[in-house]
Order: sequence, then C-alpha cells, then structure tokens
Amino acid sequence: MSAARRSLSGPPLDAIVGTVVWVAIFALATGPLSERIGLLEGLWLVGPLVVVPLGLALVRPPAGGPEQALALARLLALPAGVLVVVSILAEPGAMSAWITAPWVVVTGIALWAGVRWVVLGPSPRAKLIVPVAGLVLLALGAASLVAWRGQLRPMGLSDTRVALAAVHLTFAGFGAAIVADRTRAAATRRRPRSVAGAAGVVTVVAIPVLAAGLVSERGVLDVVGSLLLSGALLVLAVVMLMGAMHRGRTAGSTALLVVSAGSLLFALVLAVQFAFGRWSGDYTLSVTRMLELHGTVSGLGFVVGGLFGWSLVDVPDELEG
Repeated sequence: MSAARRSLSGPPLDAIVGTVVWVAIFALATGPLSERIGLLEGLWLVGPLVVVPLGLALVRPPAGGPEQALALARLLALPAGVLVVVSILAEPGAMSAWITAPWVVVTGIALWAGVRWVVLGPSPRAKLIVPVAGLVLLALGAASLVAWRGQLRPMGLSDTRVALAAVHLTFAGFGAAIVADRTRAAATRRRPRSVAGAAGVVTVVAIPVLAAGLVSERGVLDVVGSLLLSGALLVLAVVMLMGAMHRGRTAGSTALLVVSAGSLLFALVLAVQFAFGRWSGDYTLSVTRMLELHGTVSGLGFVVGGLFGWSLVDVPDELEG
C-alpha cells in the first residue's frame, strides 16, 4: 500500500513551524504588538499559520485524482501565511490588501484542485463533497481577508463583520470540513462512516447559511444555520469520540480528539445561545465575550485539536471508502 494513499503519521513540518510562529506572535501581542494584534487578529492568524497548512496536508484527493495543484498549494501555504501576518501588522488599506495576494493565490490553487476532482472524479459522494466544499469556503475566506485588510466593506458591512466572515469561513468552514472528512474516513464501521459523511455534508451546507446571517444581520438565518451546524457537529463529536477510543489509537491522538470533541460540545452551546439571543433581541453574551469564549474554544480546541489529532492517525485505503 503506497504511503501517498494513507493519512499522515504526524503533523507536517510546516504546520509545526506555523504553530511556533503563531505562539511567538501571540506572546508579542501582549507587549510590543499589542496595538496591532488584538484577540480577533490573534485567533485569525491560527488559520493561515496552522489550520490551513495542516488541513491541506490532510485533504485526500479521490483515487486517481490529480494531486499536482494540491501539492503546490501545500508547498506555498506557510510562506503565504507569513505574508498574512505582515498584512495584519500593516495599516489597513490598499497595501495591506495587496500583501494578502499570495494567500489568495494559494487558496485559488487549492480550489482549482478541488474543481478538477469534481469534474474528473466519480459521482459526488460525501468523501468528495465535504473536502471540496471546504476548499471553496477557504477561497471565500481569502476574499473576505482582502476586503477586511483593504477596508472595502462589501454591502456596507462593518470591518468587524468582514473580519468575522474571514475567520468563520477559514475555521468553521475549511477547518471543520477537513475535521469532518477525516472523522468519516477513520471510522472503522460502515454505519458510523455513513453518518459522519452525512453530518459533514450538513456542516458545509450550514456554514453559508450562518455566514449569510452574519453579514445580513438576519437573526432567523443565524438560528437556522446554528441549529443545522450544531446538529451536524454534535453527530461528528460522537463519532469522533468513538474513533478516539478505538484500541488502535495512540495516547496522543486519543487525547487530542477527546479535547476536540469536548471543546466542540461546549462551543455549540454558546453558538446556539448566542444565535437565539440575536433573534429574540435578548443578548446574554456580548460579541466580544462570544469571541473570547466561542472563538477560542472552537478554533483552538475543536479545529486545531481535531486536525492535529487526526494527523496522528494512520488511515489505510480500505477505510477511505
């Protein structure tokens, strides 16, 4: 069995380097960089530095699908992510937006790979739909980043809402899609694999609904998107816990996957509560507090923990179906 058709046996070097760079930047944000990098910017930088390099390494092309474009995106992801850091440190404006151009190119290359898989691949199935949808959401997140750094304010949206769209599309979109896909692929029984596949499809459908509610400020879309996403991710959390407890898992992967699933359950409660609060007008959590709690727990706990956890699990060909 070729190594190319197996999942990673550990996180790739660029994801490890990106993690070290992010920790250093976040530490500096409490001192010299405090005026440039707040909590939103600090959490966002986990995306280009860690989530995307690790997520692209975990994306599995369909059997026989071309891999050259994806390999190029993987190679360029971390250097482009470092330029995103430069953009965040720069004053918002045209120059800051132009610095993100390599990031847009990388996400575009990855999206092109996904489009080719759909065109050349077999009939659509969860194993194809979910990762390709994740690549679509990643490219949309890159477009939102350009708008955020360039202060373009599409549809009259505030800078904060554009920034939140970029963060959500990268983490809840791309990151969650890849975690969902790996949860499906690693399931050792057919029924959990099918259930996880369906939950992954619902996840990538719910994200655009939630994003539409975020940018349009329509509370009903927030509620519908949150309920769809919460239900799908709840199922994934259960399947993930089942996979974490499999006797073939290492202690490290088990710990990370348990943390990921547990963080997800906590984040879901906050997301549903916040959505209903916006809909009813009775806010129980401020946007800032929601960012502190939900963003940190779901972004670092669920997405990063899940990606690192699945990178430690070797998934053979026969479980990819």
